[in-house]
Amino acid sequence: MNYTALTYEQFKADPVLIAGFVESYKNVFGEDICGGCPGALKDAWNRYQRKYSVNLPVNNNVMSKYRLKNGVKIVRGFNMNPLTNDNITDAKVEALIEKYPSLITKFDVNEPPTEDEPINASKAAIKYADANGIDLSTVTGTGKNGLIKLSDVKND
Repeated sequence: MNYTALTYEQFKADPVLIAGFVESYKNVFGEDICGGCPGALKDAWNRYQRKYSVNLPVNNNVMSKYRLKNGVKIVRGFNMNPLTNDNITDAKVEALIEKYPSLITKFDVNEPPTEDEPINASKAAIKYADANGIDLSTVTGTGKNGLIKLSDVKND
């Protein structure tokens, strides 16, 4: 089934589609999701769409200025998908940090540069971003000192 051809509204209204999607998601990502939990299902749907949809922008994995540090996974509650770099948003992280301030140590925070600050990116990343209409200020660099590498822009 091509789930990327459906809208979330179409998808969530059909229990047969949901059951098939839960199985497909497990095959693709190796994780179980609760098809009856709207929040977990929506997070899984968005992750699946980011992986397979050709209609999303190239740098679609950049949803948040927050990135979990390597090896960190945060479980938000019973029958909910863990918080990962694939499903975090600023709002989710900030709500968690407000409730549990010590969690800030689990994240790297990448504030976008101001207009006066140069963007720390390789020449290849800049060239690729320019050719594909990608705003480098929205991309999190994984290189030394936050350098944006070509692979960051290409969304490996």
